Amino acid sequence: MTVITPGSLTKVVDSVTVPAGATNFVLAEFEFPSASADFVYQVQMSEAPHNVGSLLLTASGSVDRVNYFGPVNNSGVYLSNTSVELSGEIRGLYQSFQFLISNPDTIDHVLNVWVLGSPSASAGPVAPAPVTLYTESPTARTSSGASNAFTWPSGVSQVFVGVNVTAFARAPHDALTVTLQQEDANGVFQDIGSSAEINETGTTVFSVGTGLDNGQMIVAGGTYRFLWTVAGSPSALSFQVGITGR
Repeated sequence: MTVITPGSLTKVVDSVTVPAGATNFVLAEFEFPSASADFVYQVQMSEAPHNVGSLLLTASGSVDRVNYFGPVNNSGVYLSNTSVELSGEIRGLYQSFQFLISNPDTIDHVLNVWVLGSPSASAGPVAPAPVTLYTESPTARTSSGASNAFTWPSGVSQVFVGVNVTAFARAPHDALTVTLQQEDANGVFQDIGSSAEINETGTTVFSVGTGLDNGQMIVAGGTYRFLWTVAGSPSALSFQVGITGR
């Protein structure tokens, strides 16, 4: 994987063909050298013969390599020029990312991509290293339920929850929601974060903790669990949950 040298323009894609009709084609994979920091990045993209057309670029954390907190801006940028420049802020535990691209055109596109990255002035103190708190294999669950109870490790103040749905045979109104709960002082489990409603295979994520969009406090040393709510009666539903903290 290409490592971005801060302050230098690094070529991460050299004449890669994006086929006509491709959806979420992995255009580039790259990483920044410093963990647990925020990076400001610029992306330059060009194509010959000068026809970027209606390609759609999305940046995201590479789920098979790294969990990430916070937004990746510039998601869904419409490319309409021969040579384009995008900018935004990547916030991550590690700095491994993918560029996914969709090509609704009827012709292939051959692209070159460069990335310029530098640490953000607003990055603040380096965050602690991430810790894997829970992981599992895809599991068949066609009705609602809850996990066992677990204990937050000392020092954890932010958590990232990933849901990967591997099978979903459903009627039109069937849906899945995964919720993270934390025990209060009375021993009652309270919701502190939930996924969006899921109605197809694929992945979804949400984060909880101090300084995040969902800013519920994580009580280090406290008790937590996750539960899943299945609306309807799907004939098949398999998914896995992964929880990472820092």
